[in-house]
Amino acid sequence: MSGHVSIPVELTVYGGTLRASIPVPAGPVTATELLPVFRAVAEAVIHLSVKNAERQGRTVSCRDGCAACCRQFVPVAEFEARFLISLVEGMPPARRAELKRRFAEAARRLDDAGLRDRLMAPETQPRDALKTLGLDYFRVGLDCPFLENKSCSIHPDRPLVCREYLVTSPARACDDLHGVEGVDLPLRPSLALCRIDEQPSQTLVKTVPLAMIFEWAKSAGACPAPRPGPAIFDEFLRRLGPHRQAPPDAPAPAMSPDPA
Repeated sequence: MSGHVSIPVELTVYGGTLRASIPVPAGPVTATELLPVFRAVAEAVIHLSVKNAERQGRTVSCRDGCAACCRQFVPVAEFEARFLISLVEGMPPARRAELKRRFAEAARRLDDAGLRDRLMAPETQPRDALKTLGLDYFRVGLDCPFLENKSCSIHPDRPLVCREYLVTSPARACDDLHGVEGVDLPLRPSLALCRIDEQPSQTLVKTVPLAMIFEWAKSAGACPAPRPGPAIFDEFLRRLGPHRQAPPDAPAPAMSPDPA
């Protein structure tokens, strides 16, 4: 493939191994431009994790139309926030205007609920507080702006963390998040993506609430300068790690067991 280099990847997840040679742009790009590559790795990790759950006699109960996960606090990487904004901006005028209206309404409702400050800086919250924040957000009953007819309207382009929301408990448990059991992921691609370009002195994981990406954009800094594709992909894999676990300050998956 012209302008690309193949990067060998080997990741072991619950005894299953992903081995692949993944083409990555050789020249300078941003992490946003590499999202298709990161998604491919995430899907492989998720696939192996689901297979492990199935070996334990558990099956994924998520189905089209469930939509409970689309009413939760969804922390995305800044690179994904930029991508989603560009995705909306590139839509036909009427569609773009409708989605921006939904995002503005979402920001208003979260502000009215007193959640704005906590949501706009989730990296400042300890893990226990993040679980509480997730439950407080869920109680608002706010649909994701991209949700239509109980389905994700941007499903192929949905964030990595959305792909990681898989449960094996009965679907009815998702109605109030009590008794929810999720597929365990020993590797968190969504977290690795959030940590790309992380500074050595940085101790907290920065994320952007999906429902407030346009609010975040009003004060967001410039996008990090492009770097060679292999360097960014190598950092993603390093952040992912062969046995990496989410650190204590990482955003908690919305579909998590009861925090009590």
